Amino acid sequence: MRRRGWRFPLIADIIVLVAFLVITPSVVPLWFLLLIAAFAAGVSWGGARAYWILSALGAATFVWALVDGQRSWESILHASEVACGTLITGLGMAYLGDRNRQQAAELHFLSDLTAKLQVELGVAESLRGVLGELVEAYDCERAYLVHRDAELERIFLWRLLRDKTEHLAPESLSLAATDGFLLDMPDASVGWHAERKR
Repeated sequence: MRRRGWRFPLIADIIVLVAFLVITPSVVPLWFLLLIAAFAAGVSWGGARAYWILSALGAATFVWALVDGQRSWESILHASEVACGTLITGLGMAYLGDRNRQQAAELHFLSDLTAKLQVELGVAESLRGVLGELVEAYDCERAYLVHRDAELERIFLWRLLRDKTEHLAPESLSLAATDGFLLDMPDASVGWHAERKR
């Protein structure tokens, strides 16, 4: 897939959204632009910033619907319903955009870990690269890689301490130690853990 060098700025989407809010006689066409802009804001800026922007747009929608009505209780109720619907759908799309952003970051991190696996260097050096990347990414003192081999009925544990260069060799443990390493995923065969600084 080819990457483009220029992208349409997200702030322009928001300006168009506000312009449509002013010129459209109905809020329904606005919702489609709102959903697209909310998703893009969640992806580009993250959840917290997108939520504030969408709250302001929800308030603007309420004011617009209130000004457009006859200032009766029915029009105030209608404006509130329109603003709440706009706000809830926008926040939902911003949440999905933020989740998309987080998953993309996780995939990028996992691809960086996979890139550290270099078969020509051997298993020990490949695992040293992976565990070293975990230590750096989580800013921790040590990282563990655990592999449970069901056929051998053993658990193999590789441990890397920060700034240590000794030979990386696995410790062999019995399956009774599974609970200590794979407590939340008892069926997993591979897992890692990074121990934070105290």
